[in-house]
Amino acid sequence: MVRQKVTEFVCDENYPVAQTEQGKLRGFLLNGTFQFLGVRYAQAGRFEMPEKPAPWTGIRDACEYGYCAPDIMGGEPWGWFLTPRRKYFTSEDCQYLNIWTKHLHDGARRPVMVWIHGGGFFGGSGIDLEAYDGEALAGDGDVVAITLNHRLNLYGFLNLSEYGEEFWNSGNLGIADLVAALQWIHDNIGEFGGDPDNVTIMGQSGGGGKILCLMQTPAADGLYQKVIIQSGVLSEEEHDSSKELAEGMLRELGITRESIQKIRTVPQEALCRAAWEASGKVLGIPQPAAWGPTVNAYYPGSCFTHGFRKETVGIPILIGSNLFELDGRSPEGHKENLTEEEKEAIVAQRTGGLAQDVMRAFRKAYPDMSDAYAGMTDTRFRIPTIHYCQRRIQAATAPVFNYVFAYESRFHGGVILGHGGELPFMFGNADRHPAMYQGENSEKLQRQMEGGWIAFAYSGNPNHPELPIWKPFTEEKQECMIFGRNTGLSGKQDAELLELLKNRKPEQIHFS
Repeated sequence: MVRQKVTEFVCDENYPVAQTEQGKLRGFLLNGTFQFLGVRYAQAGRFEMPEKPAPWTGIRDACEYGYCAPDIMGGEPWGWFLTPRRKYFTSEDCQYLNIWTKHLHDGARRPVMVWIHGGGFFGGSGIDLEAYDGEALAGDGDVVAITLNHRLNLYGFLNLSEYGEEFWNSGNLGIADLVAALQWIHDNIGEFGGDPDNVTIMGQSGGGGKILCLMQTPAADGLYQKVIIQSGVLSEEEHDSSKELAEGMLRELGITRESIQKIRTVPQEALCRAAWEASGKVLGIPQPAAWGPTVNAYYPGSCFTHGFRKETVGIPILIGSNLFELDGRSPEGHKENLTEEEKEAIVAQRTGGLAQDVMRAFRKAYPDMSDAYAGMTDTRFRIPTIHYCQRRIQAATAPVFNYVFAYESRFHGGVILGHGGELPFMFGNADRHPAMYQGENSEKLQRQMEGGWIAFAYSGNPNHPELPIWKPFTEEKQECMIFGRNTGLSGKQDAELLELLKNRKPEQIHFS
């Protein structure tokens, strides 16, 4: 969707107004799309399970975004040009969602696409990237697009279960918030033209990881029908240091089992400082990425450890990752100007004596890309994603569609897009990203990806006229759609490359 000027705007006293279970909301109509922003889907006290929002009388405005979860990481002003971002007000009271739709109380029953943002289990929000704006998705696909915020880091995943029954699920409150959001959507989305029985949950990075958790969470059963996971499978092992983190935090705060109720009133700054210090002592270096779900009766654990729950085997899945994710820095400049020796030297920085073999395997796997990128090929997401597909098709009755995103921007003379690089294209917002946007070439890729995601939301099958035939993943052929300058279906195209790189030690990624 090419960004348009404002040709229509309506926000009157009584229009557009939607009726929810809790009360009436006033949004606005912009260029034919209704927007309802900052809609409260739940409420909760600190370290408490979410509950339905309190009802209200009259009409409540829904024209501005709601609070985002507190960010214990901070941030730096780097990388914002390639991936434009926006900061907003934060609060632990952050259970809000945003709706874009072409329909209002007309019984349209269109597919619902619910976005769960990235940032691990510790950061990010449903609005922090320009790519997350749902206007294009709703307009291009005639779907109901939703983004949301929920509790993160210590507010969503501090496991205090050993300090009182009231904290029994404090280690999974971030997941419980997502369930509450899906329940609100199920109960209310019909008013906004959505079909509560055709909900696709989709997420990238930490958002994809949270979807893996939702699929293992019985409380979410029946609240979604399709799943899209983008760069969300990072580890096949289940790590849980939640008890040690909780003990360390309480120690930093001087709180004992007997004085545990003080945790409810500690100022945010002190909580975040204690979380940072505790993670450093537990993990060896301060890491907001330490936060994650706790295995208990609410969340029985990872599918890799505990298998796929039978309640999910009929859910279609679209899943993939990017050719380059988080390892290293993309070589810059016009690759066609590099000599073979210069390219080999770049690749050897990551692969040593394997450089020539890696480059040859890379050219076979990705013939449209410069082999100067070969040493950056991602394995930490790609290999677990393949393993997930292999296990999933053995257990499931519904298909799995696999992809790799491999696209070079023109930034700095040519930079391969890494972790999150696909987001502007599948959201239909490539024109909001000048460093990524390349005219018709980008528009074509956007039509292919956005159209595939929308088609999948409609039917559980991503095939559509602008896309080469996309076959489901099978063990024999391992079908994979390569999204790039010349998008096409391949199979086991990177098997030799991954075999060469599987023992390469990935660069350590620290968040500070």
